Amino acid sequence: MPYTRPDYPQILKKTDWDSKKGTIAKIAGKTGVGEAAAECERRYAAVQWQKLEFAKNPPGVNSFTKPDWDRRLADAKSEITGNLRLLVDALFKLRDVATAAETKFKNNKLIPSSSTAHVGQMARTADQLGVSLNANSLATPIMADYNGVLVKMKAIADGIPQILKGVLARTPAAIADLKRLADGPESGRADINNKFIKAARDLTQNITNIVLFMKQRGIPVQGVDMAELPQLDRISATLVVWGNATSIFRADAKKDDIKAEIAKFEKAVNDLSALMR
Repeated sequence: MPYTRPDYPQILKKTDWDSKKGTIAKIAGKTGVGEAAAECERRYAAVQWQKLEFAKNPPGVNSFTKPDWDRRLADAKSEITGNLRLLVDALFKLRDVATAAETKFKNNKLIPSSSTAHVGQMARTADQLGVSLNANSLATPIMADYNGVLVKMKAIADGIPQILKGVLARTPAAIADLKRLADGPESGRADINNKFIKAARDLTQNITNIVLFMKQRGIPVQGVDMAELPQLDRISATLVVWGNATSIFRADAKKDDIKAEIAKFEKAVNDLSALMR
């Protein structure tokens, strides 16, 4: 589960203390508990919790980039050492003030034991919340959130080459079909454009994703060498022209021109197959 902010305990609110201290204030004198409680509430409100809840609404595959994810982790760390640290300090101060008040109440026989127990519970609650929000306590859930998204993105990235290899295994048959149509009568070429575009698009969808993961999203892809990325990028750019086309051949295209274009496509496919072995 992604990290989410803790609810602020009712017992630590100044209004709660004011409603419960009653005649204690007159008997015990100034304790500083109310002021310390009010400061904790101010510090809690000042924390930019959304920076710590950065995996509550994780980025999708299309919007993810590792530099941005790293920046969000850095923002979380800055918030932990900034506003959150001030909240933790305030909570520990409230703990100390409430503990001192508990000792004071115990030594005054006029103060009910229930009041002593209440202020003692305030001290323990402040301490527990402070400990749960210190940097060491938050390191585990925050890093788990960060790494969890990376693991998910890596799993998606590593699955693409196998999908691409499956498409490559089917492409020779598609190329053979294109060659057959090119050698046949003009009347039989009605769907050659669609078949050519589909064969290219089936490949480019996966190649583009590999390039995106490695080049823009910053995620390595298993089985693809970074040194081969420029070549893969060039092949992708070549195939995208066919894959994104609405039409490749004019109705009056010559057989030799069609066959020459198919040959270019076949070479690009063979180059890609050599890279993906």
